Amino acid sequence: MPRYLWKIPFINRIIFKIPNLNGEWEGVYVRNEDEERYSLKLKITQSLSKIIISSSSVNSTGKSISIEMVKNEYNDVNLVYAWESKHNSLIHPDTIEHMYGLSLLRIENSDTLSGTYFTNRTPQTKGKCTFKRI
Repeated sequence: MPRYLWKIPFINRIIFKIPNLNGEWEGVYVRNEDEERYSLKLKITQSLSKIIISSSSVNSTGKSISIEMVKNEYNDVNLVYAWESKHNSLIHPDTIEHMYGLSLLRIENSDTLSGTYFTNRTPQTKGKCTFKRI
């Protein structure tokens, strides 16, 4: 029963206080290195005790490794997650590379996530990202 109760807005606001992020998200990330905008789609699957994120773009696919929803000292709810991705190499575009990254996304409202990310890619990439629920 609690498996579904947390999704009922009235009950969630009183008891669980967990944002429901289930669904498809579209967004962009902007690398600090080149200021170009890159499209990325997220699929978030969430239950009361677990969140899974998968991502896809023209050149990559990825999945979450570890996710934590945390509240900061200003009562902002943030999604912090480590992920892994397979993508085309920056140096050799015909080569597939494997990388890890970390994203810190502020849950601005039920339909907007925005924040920063960094990777262990060579050369390292970092930047900002914003997603809207579709």
